[in-house]
Amino acid sequence: MFHVKPESQKQIKHSEVHLRRVKDHLVSGEEFSLVHNKQFNALATAPKPSLVEIAGYYESDEYLSHSDQHRSFFSRIYALVRGVNLRTKKKWVEDHVNAPGRLLDVGTGVGHFLDVMRAGRWNVQGIEVGDRPRAIAQAKGHVVHAQWAGVLGEKYDAVTLWHVLEHLDDLESRIADLGSLVDENGFLIVAVPNYRSFDARHYKAFWAGYDVPRHLWHFEQASMHHLFVDQFDLIDKKFMWFDSFYVSYLSHYYKTNNKRSVTPFFVALWSNLRTLWDGECSSIAYIYQKKP
Repeated sequence: MFHVKPESQKQIKHSEVHLRRVKDHLVSGEEFSLVHNKQFNALATAPKPSLVEIAGYYESDEYLSHSDQHRSFFSRIYALVRGVNLRTKKKWVEDHVNAPGRLLDVGTGVGHFLDVMRAGRWNVQGIEVGDRPRAIAQAKGHVVHAQWAGVLGEKYDAVTLWHVLEHLDDLESRIADLGSLVDENGFLIVAVPNYRSFDARHYKAFWAGYDVPRHLWHFEQASMHHLFVDQFDLIDKKFMWFDSFYVSYLSHYYKTNNKRSVTPFFVALWSNLRTLWDGECSSIAYIYQKKP
């Protein structure tokens, strides 16, 4: 079972490399720090908002994973890329699990991934804590739970978290839960932003992948090994090439307030080219198999 020794807030250490001031560009304009948490070998958002406070940071039409609206330039790009990504994600799952199987999508939002997998005859369920997106997913006929308690004790052939791990509050407990939910020889797929990527280093505090304070955690590849090594074997990594373009455009907008520049396209292109030799893509999907 995954276990880490508890650390008090005073024991969390940070360095010059990791201590950064990052602004919430979507809702409040507040600034937050990123500090290195030795317990999880990841960066933590500080101060960490309470569960009551953080709900307000998701109440924005600009928070696209909780929206079906595509009015703005960025939202149209997001919707276009999402369609391609959904088909790719389905293939990644079916490359490892015989279809149709049982699948749980954690942080399912309005249920786009459930739509695609159900169309492929999968038996799907989701978890979504947000009332508004959960209601949209449920209106499509999906079984979507408001809390983890609704699925604990169940077993799934595949559990997916598409840019969700970074949002989870009680990280230690949730990782233990993931281990219990994945069936014997089943698969866990976790996609997260990678703060070691070139676009992250280029845009620094303006990098959209930080998305504070909605993102409570920020990971690199070493973080992902540290978190899951006790329960899972890493069998593959998938680079999410499109993410760098969307994230770079959004980051450039945060930095310059310019929506028409071509500069972020070339930043993203260079970030992806660098990935070919350094392996540090803007977003990476990690495919794990449950240990015997």
